[in-house]
Amino acid sequence: MGASYKSAQSGSEQGLSKLIDEIKDSALRKEQILGLTNGRGPEIVVEDSGVLAAFNEGLEMIQKGGKYLVMEQTSAATIPVAPGIIVGKHLSVIGSASADITHVYRALLFIKNKRTKYPFADLVSNKYQLEQINEVLANIEAGAEIKPVIDNRNR
Repeated sequence: MGASYKSAQSGSEQGLSKLIDEIKDSALRKEQILGLTNGRGPEIVVEDSGVLAAFNEGLEMIQKGGKYLVMEQTSAATIPVAPGIIVGKHLSVIGSASADITHVYRALLFIKNKRTKYPFADLVSNKYQLEQINEVLANIEAGAEIKPVIDNRNR
């Protein structure tokens, strides 16, 4: 949802069947997603916005037996959650704050071995120098960047 044109192109090349434009109203967002899934909801939900309310929104939408990956929820703030939804829908909820070094190594090997099959470079929204880090962080916070890269090779 709410992806940039470039990531939408990349997503469709990777098998994405439907891109949903950013919808500010959560009730309309839920209605559209349930409509696309014949009322069942998505089988897999990845919540990586970091917005606390988005966690419960994902719980409401996901189908029974679904898998829910939660990332970027690193705040110490709390919200009410109904555990009965997780139990009643038989959900698998997985939290991931960061990868450990073995994951990074395996990911780099995957990219190296599959670089001719998948257009990984298309996932990068923009490249920056280290001196531009404040601009990068501001763009991420504003939602203007999805996957920026700091490229220090020419330093």
